[in-house]
Amino acid sequence: MDAELFRILSKAVEELNLQWAPPEEPERSRLDEWFLPGRRQAPRQRAAPFFPEVHVELTKSWHAPYSARLRTSQQSAPTSVDGSSEKGYDSLPPLEEAVAAHLCPPAAVGCKTKRALPSKPCRTTSALAGRAYTSAGQAASSLHTMAILQMFQAKLLRALDESGFDAPAFRDLRSATDLALRATKATAQAIGRSMASLVVLECHLWLNLTEIKDTDKTAFLDAPVSPLVLFGPAIEGFTERFTAAQKSSQAMRHFLPKRSSSTSASSRPRTAPAQQSKPAPSTAQAAPAPKEQRRRARPARRSSFQRQRQAPRPKTELDPKPPKSS
Repeated sequence: MDAELFRILSKAVEELNLQWAPPEEPERSRLDEWFLPGRRQAPRQRAAPFFPEVHVELTKSWHAPYSARLRTSQQSAPTSVDGSSEKGYDSLPPLEEAVAAHLCPPAAVGCKTKRALPSKPCRTTSALAGRAYTSAGQAASSLHTMAILQMFQAKLLRALDESGFDAPAFRDLRSATDLALRATKATAQAIGRSMASLVVLECHLWLNLTEIKDTDKTAFLDAPVSPLVLFGPAIEGFTERFTAAQKSSQAMRHFLPKRSSSTSASSRPRTAPAQQSKPAPSTAQAAPAPKEQRRRARPARRSSFQRQRQAPRPKTELDPKPPKSS
């Protein structure tokens, strides 16, 4: 920590009656030098003091993180800046129309608000991620307000240092300081909502691996956030709900067993083949043998000698005449 920051924080801790743990000293080995000037270890960095009021504002949304409101009327001014939607502070970037048409064509038809993920668990996960992003954007918007107020404070202090005491400048300085504290409060609340939404998102991903109903998941998602364990106090009822879900699922499988693809395919009634209009051929009109089909399709080649023998000869006088019948 810088020397000047350490000095100012020490005075502030003493003035505000805060608790600040002493810095940790580096561990010394018995093998180090005892008299000669040896190499010394650098002191460890000291953490900033803990401010209880900031923690209270930050954890206001941790009691019911799933149903906590993202925007409140009291803190709307510090957490909104001019042109925040164009700068990407309000919500997640929208999905491209071409990507939506490629991944889920039915959801891409119509207006842009209808582009959604196909399954309900994915839509819930996307909504929780959007809540966390919006809360982080509100915290970023508060930083703009705080930076403006702090810059104004620095200029007022310089004017008071150069010209002496000025009553209007002093009153403006006090007003800017109070507004900076209010912006700090709004920033802490926005960061707390973002952290709570991310915890609920992690719980939702693990609950999707179970058979718990959506109505029962809300009790776990809206449980208070614990910094030690993920589900926190809600884990006491987790066993009972999970056991009940398993019992009901086993009962449904026992009374209404699911048919597998093989059994369903084999159990389908086979339809009779369509009857042909032509009558079935008899044994006399049976299909010819394969060899006879080949002979009919492709006649055998005959030699010239065979063609001469089979060709009819002209009749001559030397040919013997057939005897006359008596």
